Amino acid sequence: MHAILHFVFKVLKWPVALVAVMGLPGMAQACWARILDSLSEAYLPFWMGVGIMLLMWGLLLRKAKWARFITTIEHEALHAIVGFISFIPIRELKVNEDGSGHVIFTPPTNWLMLLAPYFIPLTLAIYAALVFALKLDPFVQSVILGAIFGLEWAGNLREIHPRQTDFRQAGWAFTVLFLPSAILLSYGSAITMLLEGGVGPGWTFAKAGMIGMWNDTLNGIIAGINLIKS
Repeated sequence: MHAILHFVFKVLKWPVALVAVMGLPGMAQACWARILDSLSEAYLPFWMGVGIMLLMWGLLLRKAKWARFITTIEHEALHAIVGFISFIPIRELKVNEDGSGHVIFTPPTNWLMLLAPYFIPLTLAIYAALVFALKLDPFVQSVILGAIFGLEWAGNLREIHPRQTDFRQAGWAFTVLFLPSAILLSYGSAITMLLEGGVGPGWTFAKAGMIGMWNDTLNGIIAGINLIKS
C-alpha cells in the first residue's frame, strides 16, 4: 500500500500544482471577500481576540520556549499523522525543549506529508472544538476563538522560511506553486468556521473554494487551447 500511494501522490503532484496556481487569484479573492464581510460590529470580538493574541505573540510568546514547543509538537504531529495515513512507517518522532524537532520516516515520502504542517491548522481545530463544547457567553467565545486563530496563524508563519528542509524535499517549484492556495483555502475555511460558529459554514467555503479552483483551471486550459488554435 505504501508503494501504491507513493505512486498516486507522484502522479497527482503536478496536476495538483497546476490547479493550485491557476486557482490562486480566485482563492485570494474569496478569502479577501470573507475578511471584508467580517469587518463589522458583529465580528468585533473575534478580531479583538486576534489582535490581542498577535500583540502577545510579538511581545512575549514568540521567544517563549513553551510556545515554540507547542507549535513544534503540532508541526511534527501533522507530519506523523499524514505519514501514518499514507502508510509510511515512522521510525522516530522527537520534539526538543528548545522548539526544534523532527520525524524520521521510512522512505519514500510524499509531498502532502511534507507540506501538511504549513496549511492544516490542527491545534486550531482541536481548541475550537473544546471552546464550542463549553458553550460560553457569545462575546467571550468569539474573543477566545479569535485568539486561537491568531496563535495558530502566528505559529504557522514562524515555520515558513527558506531554510525549511520540508520545502526542499517536496521540491521548491512545487512548494511555491501549491502552498499559497492551500494556505488560503485552509485558513479561509477555518476563519469561516470560527466566525460562523460551526463546521458546516467552513466546509461550505472549502467545497466552494476547491470547485472554484478546478473551474478556473479548466477555463484557463480552454482559453489556452483556443489561443493556440487562433
